[in-house]
Amino acid sequence: RRLIKVFFLSFILLTFMSSCKILIDNELGSSNSSSSVSTPILSPSGGLYSSNQMVTISTETAGATIYYTTDGTTPSLSSTVYSEAISVTHSETINAIATKNRMSNSEVASEEYVINYAKVSTPLITPDSGIYNTNQDITITTSTSGAQIYYTTDGSTPTILSNLYTGGFIVSATTIVQAIAIKDQMENSDVASNDYVLKVIKPVMSPASGSYSVDTDVTISTDTIGATIYYTTNGTLPSISSNVYSAPVAVAGHGTNETIKAIAVKSGWNNSEVASETYVINYAKVSTPTISPVAGMYNNDQDITITCLTDGSEIYYTTDGSTPTSSSTLYTGIFTISANTTLKAIAIKSQMQNSDLAENIYNLTVATPVITPASGDVAYGTVVTITT
Repeated sequence: RRLIKVFFLSFILLTFMSSCKILIDNELGSSNSSSSVSTPILSPSGGLYSSNQMVTISTETAGATIYYTTDGTTPSLSSTVYSEAISVTHSETINAIATKNRMSNSEVASEEYVINYAKVSTPLITPDSGIYNTNQDITITTSTSGAQIYYTTDGSTPTILSNLYTGGFIVSATTIVQAIAIKDQMENSDVASNDYVLKVIKPVMSPASGSYSVDTDVTISTDTIGATIYYTTNGTLPSISSNVYSAPVAVAGHGTNETIKAIAVKSGWNNSEVASETYVINYAKVSTPTISPVAGMYNNDQDITITCLTDGSEIYYTTDGSTPTSSSTLYTGIFTISANTTLKAIAIKSQMQNSDLAENIYNLTVATPVITPASGDVAYGTVVTITT
């Protein structure tokens, strides 16, 4: 009976040990097994790629389980179980093993994937950078098909959060336009940058500089719509504190020498260059009046006429020898002098120099008496008359 008991206990112990071995083999595979699980195959194989890759892992051993890592470490039963293709979106190393009950674990398969995206073409912004006198229509393109363009107009670097370019837009002030092009599985493009300086067109004055014989009204204009013109008339440089142009500037008065300078200003634009014109006013001279009759000695009253060859002029005169002015007697027609007289006259016309002075002196003398009949023998009783 004792022998039977020992035999029974030995049988139980052997059975337990066999069960433990089976459990261990099921969990890890036995190193003493006669065959090993086939090494996993990763597809595509490692290498340099310009786009994301979907990596599949397989083994020729049916029923095997694959474990893998993507951080370069050696995989174990605690690693990720392979169940679907692995998305490789950046450079990484995938290691994998395959296991199966009652078989030795496979060797570790390892593939290194380097993802080096191609670069999106740098956007082309048109027109080119420069100084312009009008609003600019901006277009942005890239030669990379399917890429999206993002841009800024405040000088900041564009990102995917910036304005999405959907079509041409207008730059109506001095602006820096920057743009990038972005496409999935490609490296962002370099930043394109164009600098647009919008400058107000230089004012034009009309008429131009010169010497004029009459007062002149000067107009100032610029072809830049919405610009404000500021000007000075004393030769100093204009600023936004100077006179605002709203009506022609009068340059008046004989001997005037005036320099007008002007700039045009618009919000968001660079100021125009300074325009400058100089005006000299030199009036023509009114013709000297003609007084009729001529100066001389006369024996009776004289009817005086005064004329001037300058159309539209007015004649002023004096009869007391004083120099006439515009406050003197205005000549309106023939008048009579009946005493010795110094007659002086000038002719005056607006925007002309006064004429030279005309002067006639009239001496009125009583005529010598005439005795009739003349000297000689006469008959008795002849009547003698004396007249003047």
